[in-house]
Amino acid sequence: MNDAAVLKTVAWPEQTKARSVVQGYTASARGELSLTPGQKVMVLDEDSSGWCRGLCLASGSEGWFPLTYIADA
Repeated sequence: MNDAAVLKTVAWPEQTKARSVVQGYTASARGELSLTPGQKVMVLDEDSSGWCRGLCLASGSEGWFPLTYIADA
């Protein structure tokens, strides 16, 4: 089983939900996460500026991206 498959089987806290990427985003700085429509991400942290830190379930990559680019799955 690869790392991405393992991430999908983790028992996440109840308040952590998988969300769907609805708009593509290209990371422009170190620590950001590029997104592709249709991917699933777990939001790990949100800040008051509208950005969140998340984990891409397909790749296992982690980083920051705009919250408006995702929706509840």
